[in-house]
Amino acid sequence: MSLLKRKVKSALILLLLCALIILTLTGQTQRFVRNVGLKHLHHHNQQYLQTSLNQSLATFAVLSGIKVGLAILEGSELGVGFGLEVGDAVQSTYDYVDLAWRTVLSASAILMGTQFLLHASKLLEPWCLSVTLILAFIAKLLFLIFPGHRVLRPVKDLTVFALILTVSLYLLLPLSIWGGSRLSRAITAPALNEADSDLTRIRGELFPETKDGQNGLAGRLKEAKNTFDQITHMIVAKTKDLSLLVLKIIAGYLFDTLIFPLVLFVLFFYFTRIAARYIFEIQRQQSFHEDLEMLLNKYLHPKSHSNA
Repeated sequence: MSLLKRKVKSALILLLLCALIILTLTGQTQRFVRNVGLKHLHHHNQQYLQTSLNQSLATFAVLSGIKVGLAILEGSELGVGFGLEVGDAVQSTYDYVDLAWRTVLSASAILMGTQFLLHASKLLEPWCLSVTLILAFIAKLLFLIFPGHRVLRPVKDLTVFALILTVSLYLLLPLSIWGGSRLSRAITAPALNEADSDLTRIRGELFPETKDGQNGLAGRLKEAKNTFDQITHMIVAKTKDLSLLVLKIIAGYLFDTLIFPLVLFVLFFYFTRIAARYIFEIQRQQSFHEDLEMLLNKYLHPKSHSNA
């Protein structure tokens, strides 16, 4: 009787998997999953990534303006007779700004690449789900026909891999970006917003636009041939402010684009693997107990088994 129940249960599971495969191939499963909540999750992630990209591009523009101004100052001289280039005084400031400029450029590329990754995951989700269901159907069918055969092991491992990949596309990747956005809003966003406003202010103080088209600090250099100490003091004072802002910008974008999403994805992936192993281990133990029970009934009660 237990063998009959197991066969009926396996047949029902096969019918369910077959129905899910058909619904997935026709797009019904994808619509249901999106209506459950994934549609809002993807929309939130796209808005967050686009907002972050716009902010990084604005910061990149301000840093580019400061970088160009400092590059011009590097080639300037304090008049005839000094023979000392202003670049000797602004080199450290230029290095700080250039490092932040490269970091923000890389962060913008990562944000845009993450947008492409989300679009790719949306296209791959139904295909991965279909492959996973087909593999599960094959594994269940083979287990029903060849119980305990060696061929079941690689099929089961491939099914587990496809299941983890499907869960990663449907849940882990979107949830990692969503969790990163929440952490960013609570931790790094205030510091980055403050750094952006201070950076814009410093750019206006160093290189204000004048009517004659001459930048402020470059114009002061031409009028200050004998005041090198004052100009150096001005640049050093701004270097202190810029160094703090650069550190905020670099740390903020590193956490927003790399550390927060990657750490969350690794944690979610690790827990998913543990859950998958736990579930399949339970199924393996249950099938082992059922096979053992059937074997014992066969040899301990041969007459009842033959009558059944």
